[in-house]
Amino acid sequence: MRAIDVITGRLDHAAGVPDLLAAAWEAFEFIRAAASGCADTGAGLYAAFMFASAAAAEARDAVGMAPSMPAGDLAPGVGQALEEAAGPLAELAGALAARMAATAGQADDPGDREAFRAAAAGAGQVRRLLAGGG
Repeated sequence: MRAIDVITGRLDHAAGVPDLLAAAWEAFEFIRAAASGCADTGAGLYAAFMFASAAAAEARDAVGMAPSMPAGDLAPGVGQALEEAAGPLAELAGALAARMAATAGQADDPGDREAFRAAAAGAGQVRRLLAGGG
């Protein structure tokens, strides 16, 4: 899926804490919107998609409140809620969890470290929910 590739590329190439926070916000918002859209279609994984949407929203809010989060319009560039398969969203969440966890120990600001930890936990929860690990 093209949108996931674009978001993953932004995460992979983010340089510095502010850029990574902005990319993470976009990724979590995309996951939230896509999971919510999938739940609305009456898919058999309704509960998993709804819980994943809520976890993504919480993680998005955590990075959005980080002290180093850049100001400005943060509407996702790839953005409308698309009906995605759970697998690609779970993969994106897994990559996001790994990047957030790896960066948590490197951030200078304690608020940024906490935001990265909360975001890693939220992304891990999204991955487990959408990968069938509950």
